[in-house]
Amino acid sequence: QAEPPPLALQATVMQDGIEGLVVQRGGGIIELRATELSGIAADFNWQSLGLTITQNGASAHFDPAALSTGRHYLQLSAEAGDRKGELELALNVIAECPVADCSNSGVSGIPASQNQYSNQPNRLPLCPQDISNSRVAQCEDQGQAALFVEVPALFQLTLGLYSELESWQSGQFGLALSEGSLDDIGYRQLGFIVNLDLVGLQSPGESVPIAIPMPAGQSIPVNAVWRKLVNGLWQNFVEDEANHIDSAPRNVLGNCPGVSSDSWRAGLNEGDACIRLTIEDGGPNDDDGRANSVIRDPGVLAQQQMATLSFDSAGGSEITKITALVGSSLAEPEAPWRKGYTFTGWQPAFPATMPESDVQLTAQWQINQYVIRFDVDGGQAIPDLVLDFGASISAPAPTRPGYTFSGWSPALPTTMPAQDLQVKAQWQPSSVTVTSSGGSTSLLSAILLLMFVVMRRCFRFNRLKSSLKIFTASLLLLPMVALSQNWYLGAQLGEARSHSSGNLASAAERKLNTAGVSGIVRLQSNSDTAYRLFAGYRFSHWLAAEFGWLDLGEAVLHYDGLPVNQPQATLKAQPQRGRGAELSLVGHFTLGQHWQPYARLALFDNRSRYQFEGTAAQSPERRSRIRLGAELGMGYQLSSQLQLSAAAAHYDTENFSTRMLSLGLRYSF
Repeated sequence: QAEPPPLALQATVMQDGIEGLVVQRGGGIIELRATELSGIAADFNWQSLGLTITQNGASAHFDPAALSTGRHYLQLSAEAGDRKGELELALNVIAECPVADCSNSGVSGIPASQNQYSNQPNRLPLCPQDISNSRVAQCEDQGQAALFVEVPALFQLTLGLYSELESWQSGQFGLALSEGSLDDIGYRQLGFIVNLDLVGLQSPGESVPIAIPMPAGQSIPVNAVWRKLVNGLWQNFVEDEANHIDSAPRNVLGNCPGVSSDSWRAGLNEGDACIRLTIEDGGPNDDDGRANSVIRDPGVLAQQQMATLSFDSAGGSEITKITALVGSSLAEPEAPWRKGYTFTGWQPAFPATMPESDVQLTAQWQINQYVIRFDVDGGQAIPDLVLDFGASISAPAPTRPGYTFSGWSPALPTTMPAQDLQVKAQWQPSSVTVTSSGGSTSLLSAILLLMFVVMRRCFRFNRLKSSLKIFTASLLLLPMVALSQNWYLGAQLGEARSHSSGNLASAAERKLNTAGVSGIVRLQSNSDTAYRLFAGYRFSHWLAAEFGWLDLGEAVLHYDGLPVNQPQATLKAQPQRGRGAELSLVGHFTLGQHWQPYARLALFDNRSRYQFEGTAAQSPERRSRIRLGAELGMGYQLSSQLQLSAAAAHYDTENFSTRMLSLGLRYSF
């Protein structure tokens, strides 16, 4: 059984005796009146969100004083037996008039003073009357002010939601919207964006034609479509039996044919400048989607825009091009890969949305650097080699006493690969003949002779005797040491200074008093020449042990307040800081090709001696205690066998600590 036809409803809105859809918020009570066009007795009901309406049959009223300005919708529904109907009215509540006179806006929503078609309710202007400085840029061209939208005379046009908002905010009234107000991603909008409401339908659900002109001087291009905004989303105009599009050229006077003329032809024809839309109330092109005797139409002529992003990987892996609608969001593809390089981005930068035209992006690369690390396996240290990918490799050749370098394992390539490398030196023992003259032995003898001359000139006789013993022992050990390439000999010469001189003088004063001599001791000279002789054995490139002899010198004291019969010259109370044998553990490091910092930790047999010849007989006092020492130094490799060094050492000597600054020379076999 077919559904009964809907009721055809009509309603009027009155304020202060004037009919219209534009009402003043402070203009007094709004009177509503509903009728059924076929004369059927029906029960009416008025509703509006957030609005209290007082009803009395077909009449109703409310006070707009508490309403916000802007559009408010009134819903009218009616029932008569099994027949129903509905109607929606859009009221525009204003607080003040943006132009000199806002009277007589009527159903159109435009004040009569701003509407040159106020006597023709089926027409409304596209552009404001004053086209200078218009809110719609296309309206500023000559000939646009007279353009209008037209529907058959039985119907009425009124401002749509968006055109109403722009018109009343600016005081420039018309159906056209400002450019860019309703962007459509992927489409280039042509002509006017038109926003209208069509009211006065006699039968809910009927289809009504609407004639819309293009701006003067423009026409329909190839592949154009009409785009519709429905429920806030753009879509193509849907054509079916009740909805279709026609177009026509302008006549000789530059005008479009009447909306009901026979001059219209189906479709959007290239070169035509007039468009006719036939829209069904409640159909797929009606923005409110309901058969309620109102058609709402935001729409515009447009061309679909596609663009392509292509990628030049510049030697990297291939990236598939992207084709998408202009303005649509883009997801950046996975970065390309290129051996030996790091991807740093695209030039120009990858866009967030598809540009308006095709663009090619070129990959940007940064060449990678890789490291070659050398394990010299007991040979002279070689620093790490950092090279760009593909750079030529000049393989270094280390040296090692007693061995011949035979290459690296694994073998080094000719150019730098895309990875770090670790290679180890390969050695073959050398044939060495040792004779009693020349060679390394003669150089070592020269070093020892130099040490002897320095000690002879720098030290007192009693210290020289100990030095001669060490020197003699070194000569005896020389032939044995020279047989091993892991051994080395060295000497350091420098200055020693007590860290806490007060403790040193106090210690000497106690010894003086113990000897039966009264007096005061003060430090006269805190620095003295110090030296160190040593031999070392290298367990590996990084670690070695040393043993030798250390002499930290003496401190010179001065005595005050001595007895008259006790001359200062008779007091032999010059306490040594210490001398004795030393055993050390040394850690060597590599810093570049020539520099070699090191750290040394020592056990020192600190032998100190005090002697007093005062009024009380005192025999020489000797003490021997194991003390700790530490040293930091920097060596410079003069050759594969000879190294010059500078060092700072700290020793925990008796009653005080001693610091030693020295220069040294080391010879490796």
